[in-house]
Amino acid sequence: MLAFLAVVTVVTGVGVGLGPALHATRIDVAPALKDAGRGAAGPRARRGLSGALVVAQVAVSLVLLAVAGLLVRSLRNLHGIERGFRSEHVVLFDLAHDTEGQDPKALARTAALARQRVVKIPGVQSASVSGLLLFGRSDISAPLTIPGYSPAPEERPMARFNSVSPGYLETVGMTLVAGRDIAESDRMAAPLVAVVNEAMARRWFPSGQALGRTVEITPDPPGVGPAPSPLAPEGRPIEIVGVVRDAKYNDLRADPEPMFYMPIAQLPRPLRSLEVRTTAAPSAIAGPVRDALAEVSQDLMVRRVVTLADQVDQSLAAERLVMSLCSLFGALALVLACVGLYGVMSYGVVRRTAEIGIRMAMGATPPAVTWLLLGETLRVVLLGVAIGVGLALASTRLVAGFLYGLTPRDPGTLTLATLLLIAAAAAAAYLPARRAARVDPLVALRWE
Repeated sequence: MLAFLAVVTVVTGVGVGLGPALHATRIDVAPALKDAGRGAAGPRARRGLSGALVVAQVAVSLVLLAVAGLLVRSLRNLHGIERGFRSEHVVLFDLAHDTEGQDPKALARTAALARQRVVKIPGVQSASVSGLLLFGRSDISAPLTIPGYSPAPEERPMARFNSVSPGYLETVGMTLVAGRDIAESDRMAAPLVAVVNEAMARRWFPSGQALGRTVEITPDPPGVGPAPSPLAPEGRPIEIVGVVRDAKYNDLRADPEPMFYMPIAQLPRPLRSLEVRTTAAPSAIAGPVRDALAEVSQDLMVRRVVTLADQVDQSLAAERLVMSLCSLFGALALVLACVGLYGVMSYGVVRRTAEIGIRMAMGATPPAVTWLLLGETLRVVLLGVAIGVGLALASTRLVAGFLYGLTPRDPGTLTLATLLLIAAAAAAAYLPARRAARVDPLVALRWE
């Protein structure tokens, strides 16, 4: 890669310098001397090429600035969205659980012991275990039978679910809006219960009276799948004992979908997550939690320790990467456009020193000279802006999938990018213009 970049750099440098070098070898001496004697701004073709390059730089810079602005605002919108849980002071332990040969009772016992040991650790306010990691890559759904609800012919009621221990909602900071939370009394031998989210209550209980109603996990047809265990919840009524506020599950962009939470003692699953609410630093409790889990079972292993806030931020890794790249390239393009504009402007001022001296000798004031040069430059910049606006409107659709709460043609972002570019270009052009306005007319007239 380094060798490739070195070759590209050398070839680019030689290619850029070769054009002017070849052009210099074919200059006709007599016209060149006449141009120099008149103090002209240079051959028209050369001035046109310089102006075209500046226009191109401005247009590309505007496109990149507009895309970067859209992504920055979109990421800010995602960070400010209502998540439905409180991520502050919550630490997630990503678990690997080898459950080969273990029956449901053993899984339920491991879950209960793991939570009991972790809760006793100093600095731990609350703790819970669950079968799915919040904002992880895993997802699980179940087909439902809802007594009293007649689905449409093509509809098959499906809902996400998670097996959680008592204290789960408290630990992750979810809000119970009706009924009760999962309790210690919800054991394997007790009647099956579940806490559903608001989306599920709205979807299949339009009257809003979800509490006390029942749902059933639809069993597989006969001959499909393994034979059900007597402890399996399939086909058994599950009473809804609580309704929790909608919360994001594993995607900040997605609207909340129907979801229910069952006690892990009644729906035992391998432990995939341990949630801990604490005021201590994650590094301070990581060791004690690992030791506590090792005492419970040698089949439990902590794969990763991460705060819930960081876990949510990691789900935006793609958006953050694209935003960083576009912001970097946008800033580089803006700097290059300003440097190019400054160089072209400075060269033009040098070539027009005699003309500027004549204007000032004829009575032109320094502000008038400054505005004359700035006006000529800003016309080139505005042409680049006009082209850039068209390109931005066409190209921002390519990042539409990364946007949230914005349209690819958001007028506020495009206006801000345009004003930023014009201000930077004006600042780059002002320095050579001001220097030209301070030229002594006598010195300028002797410039030749």
